[in-house]
Amino acid sequence: MPVLRYGNVVHRGRILGEIFNIELPSGERFHTELLPTGNKLQERGKIRKFYQDENVQAGESVLLTEITPGRWQLKKLIRYRRVARVA
Repeated sequence: MPVLRYGNVVHRGRILGEIFNIELPSGERFHTELLPTGNKLQERGKIRKFYQDENVQAGESVLLTEITPGRWQLKKLIRYRRVARVA
């Protein structure tokens, strides 16, 4: 857990500049940090590759879950639609 110092900014419970160790469904892991502008992660190339590999489309969601302090898992959120039965 990062140490809060004078000047740290907390946004939505996360510290701007905090390091995230992220694991992808492929098993690949990388480190990135939360940027102060736009609530974005710095390592956007790896995030873009995840979106391409998982075929994430407009309107679909992804889930970033904290497994242990500082260790995160990123995966595509799959929603199932109910199918009406035909009698």
